[in-house]
Amino acid sequence: VPLKVQGEVVGVLHVNNWHAPRRFSADEVALLQGVANQAAIAIVNARLFANERRQLHLSRTLQKVGALLTTSLQLDQVYEQIFDLLGQVVAFDSASLFLLDKAGEEFVMVAGRGFDKRLFETRQLRLSNDSIYSKFEAGTSWSVIKNVNSHPAWIEKEGLERIRAWIGALLLVKGEQIGLLCVDSGVTGHYSDEDGQTVAAFANQAAVAIENARLYDETVRQAKELAILNHISQETAVSLNVDLFLENITTIVGQELYPTIFGFILYDEENHELRSHYSFLGIPEALKDTVIPLEKSIIGHVVLTGQPYCALNVAADPYYFSSGIDIGSELAVPLKVNYEVIGVINVESPDMNAFSERDLDFLTTLAGNIAAVLERARLYETLRTQAASLAEQVAERTNELKMERDKLFAILESAGEAIILTDIQAHILYANPAMERQSGYSRHELQLQNPQMLGSKLVPKAVFTDMWQKLLSRQRWTGELINRHKAGHTYDVAVAVTPIMGAKGEVTGYVSVQSDITRLKELERLKTEFIANVSHQLRTPLTNIKTYVSLLSKGNPEKFPHYFSVLHHEIDRLARLIQDLLDISRLDAEGAPNPDAAADLVEFWEPFWPAIFERAEREDRQLHVALADDVRANRPLIYMASYQLEKLLTRLLDNALTHSSVGGIIRIDVRWANAAKSALELRVWDDGPGIPEGERPFLFDRFFRGAQAIESGLPGNGLGLAVVKELLAQYGGSIGVESEVGVGSCFIVQLPLVKPKVSRSEPTNDH
Repeated sequence: VPLKVQGEVVGVLHVNNWHAPRRFSADEVALLQGVANQAAIAIVNARLFANERRQLHLSRTLQKVGALLTTSLQLDQVYEQIFDLLGQVVAFDSASLFLLDKAGEEFVMVAGRGFDKRLFETRQLRLSNDSIYSKFEAGTSWSVIKNVNSHPAWIEKEGLERIRAWIGALLLVKGEQIGLLCVDSGVTGHYSDEDGQTVAAFANQAAVAIENARLYDETVRQAKELAILNHISQETAVSLNVDLFLENITTIVGQELYPTIFGFILYDEENHELRSHYSFLGIPEALKDTVIPLEKSIIGHVVLTGQPYCALNVAADPYYFSSGIDIGSELAVPLKVNYEVIGVINVESPDMNAFSERDLDFLTTLAGNIAAVLERARLYETLRTQAASLAEQVAERTNELKMERDKLFAILESAGEAIILTDIQAHILYANPAMERQSGYSRHELQLQNPQMLGSKLVPKAVFTDMWQKLLSRQRWTGELINRHKAGHTYDVAVAVTPIMGAKGEVTGYVSVQSDITRLKELERLKTEFIANVSHQLRTPLTNIKTYVSLLSKGNPEKFPHYFSVLHHEIDRLARLIQDLLDISRLDAEGAPNPDAAADLVEFWEPFWPAIFERAEREDRQLHVALADDVRANRPLIYMASYQLEKLLTRLLDNALTHSSVGGIIRIDVRWANAAKSALELRVWDDGPGIPEGERPFLFDRFFRGAQAIESGLPGNGLGLAVVKELLAQYGGSIGVESEVGVGSCFIVQLPLVKPKVSRSEPTNDH
């Protein structure tokens, strides 16, 4: 009896009588048909339920993958969790993740499960773009190969021989390919198209998780670099033992950033030899005494040239000197003291292409900080030797010792950094002239006072608690404090406090060295604010340009005109941002306006408008321009150069054209600001959405953009009105705004005029 659902046969019900012939009656057939119909419905429902349950399981698994977006995991941890979750939605014998390399030419295996351990550890499995894309149909992001042996695009690789069925899904983030997820089975025909769709949905979530983990890794790397540099900056104020200092740096940097091979190579100029410092990380002790050739090695090349050198593939590098260790790439940066190379920071990796510009920048900065310590150590060693010699001859050379003491006092008196000496009760016994200049107090006012009189009460108590804990345990303390000047203002200082030990090892006092770092703090704050603002504005057009350039390289030629149009738009947008930044920088750099600047408004007026009218017509806007007759008759001179007046008008009109509606009207009017005709008033109306009252106080701030402009995606970078305001302020003009939400806005500009020069011989009405 057929099993039917809505007229479609989904199976057959067999009823057999094995022992004797018989004829089934019509009633029996009818009964069986009813049973078959009910069974068919039950079977279909069971299938639907099973499929729904599978989709629910897939949805929950994808939610778990999505949860990785909010976690702070490193890439290797994210890879492992992706494989764990993948196994919950599709069975596999092996799986692998490939990422597209920086050049976009190859897919490089970064993680795998189910493979031979050696294949995974080398991470050198690379697949060309052609070998990957040939497995996908045009326009698709996933592919199922049910039998790899019969597929023309399948390429055998060592370690992958047992694969018989394969699913591949591209990892996409915002439409951009970043890698590939591969799922393998040793059974031919093991995967269906439904499995392929499941893996593709999984790959979409996994791609975003991987990209977030990449960003997290980069952030962690940056934090480690800053922490290391901060630690070294503190060490530079007090470190005098070169060997111990280099050992500490090797340990910190090696553990945090370069755990394979990292360390210092020191140059013996007298013997022309290069040898590893004893703390060098990652090489056997027997090799640390190996003399590195000066002429035929990357290290020697850096010493001779004084320039950093990076070999991304040492096997093909003419300067590489092999020490017997399996190395793929090497980076070396010189250590210089007074422009003289005294050593090299060296880092190596078993992988090729292991280092980037970021590594070079970090190590260069590290080398600069270390060089300061090495120079100070040299000076300290010289002073220490002299002091030891004087101590041995103290009985016979008292006068000479007094002379040396006077020299030391002269050094303290002429030192550029503030220095104070206190007794064990923290009473100031001595303050040098630099301390007087820094604090505003004379040394007589500081005498016998507690250094707390310099405090601003802005420093947490925990800082002073830590300071005294270290000092009472006879240790040096370094840190940063906020002091208050005698005049009332505060300033930041980097402080190093060292206990003074007596002949019997007791503490007899403390010496404090204070460096004013207020300007450095302010520069850091300004730099951070500027980078944050500019990077946000630069990122959007650069991202779009990159996206459409990628589309040009593999997109549909019929869409090229559109792609070029978008590229031109984004390039113009980027150019405007750069021009605005240049204008802002130029205005900041100019100390005073040009006293001879003058622009004839009537002469400037007519040639300015054709290009503006052309743009308005192209963007379907109407311009109504009016220059008052009495203004035209008087031919006033604006107090600014013609190019600056053009810049001012262009930005105001660009703002009006951007925020007015299609078919809208923009009015420009110039008239005398008062009856005395001492200034001109320029008004620019638009019928845009208007400016909410809460946003008006920030309208002329740099990088400020209103909420409505951001939400509607209108072009702009928040610099145009800031340029206008600062330009006007420089020449004595002003700008204001009147606006009504839903009606429009009017910008009112007071244009400064050139003041007539009065001859000394002219009579005046002054008494």
